[in-house]
Amino acid sequence: YNNNNIPVAMLFIIPSNIIYKNICNSCGYFYACATLPQYRSNGIMQELIKYAIADCRDKYDYFSLVPANENLFNYYKKILNN
Repeated sequence: YNNNNIPVAMLFIIPSNIIYKNICNSCGYFYACATLPQYRSNGIMQELIKYAIADCRDKYDYFSLVPANENLFNYYKKILNN
């Protein structure tokens, strides 16, 4: 995501697989989700995650991420439940 051609937020989607009960499922692993501090609390990451999921929905069976700290669990949960 950029503001006047200056990158202010990003995330990477790393193709991976989840194997459960001997069944291999494709997974898009969200990695390095970050927003510059001065641009936080504006919904940018929420927009970016929702765009990434919509754009890749046909490529992956699942999406996953590991929050950098425990405080972010509720943040990501809120985004994914909207």
